[in-house]
Amino acid sequence: MSDFDRYTGEYCDIINRVSRLSGGNYEYFVRLRLNLVTRMLSTRSIAAPLSILDYGCGIGATARILRSFFPEARIVGLDTSPESIVAAAGLGIINAEFHCISPDDTDIGASAYDLIYTNGTFHHIGLAALPRVISALGTSLKTAGNLFVFENNPRNPLMMKAMRDNPFDEGVVAIAAADTQRLLKDSGLQVCCPYYYAFFPTWLGPLRNFEPVLRAVPFGAQYLTWGIKSG
Repeated sequence: MSDFDRYTGEYCDIINRVSRLSGGNYEYFVRLRLNLVTRMLSTRSIAAPLSILDYGCGIGATARILRSFFPEARIVGLDTSPESIVAAAGLGIINAEFHCISPDDTDIGASAYDLIYTNGTFHHIGLAALPRVISALGTSLKTAGNLFVFENNPRNPLMMKAMRDNPFDEGVVAIAAADTQRLLKDSGLQVCCPYYYAFFPTWLGPLRNFEPVLRAVPFGAQYLTWGIKSG
């Protein structure tokens, strides 16, 4: 049984509880990440994706918001938690499908996706297994496709507290941005980031206007690493 199966019914509530110091809820952070994705794509005049993989999709809450950002895209969600996949499929998201995979399954298709989104998944896989997973993700990207990896920043003390308070992060180790960047490069992807964000809690809202200026400062609560598959 996947460790996440036991938390399927309370997943979003747990995230909301452990992130209370930030002042944002689960949906707020998903929308924050997807706004970063759309902003990055626009910097290179990349068209909206028509095929999206949500790798580590959990209960499908992110896929539902992905649908609102990319209404024309086909969305595929993959996760190792059978109970989470049942919950995701039950949402009835139009033009979306969800599949359970084993932790060792790297056969996720070839040249199938314009965009892959994954948040908080890599630190549950571990550094030893990540090269083959990232290689599989790269294979599943179409030429010029984009992989967006969001991870918790081990340099941010509030994020590390949130992970300690989170029951499904028990025993896992946050992955440094330099390691994520190296792994994507080693897989043959062109790496355009890291990009750090979530420096300020929502109750310091006006200061968040300065976050784009701080994107290279390695102390935001999370970071984004963007990989592009070359032709």
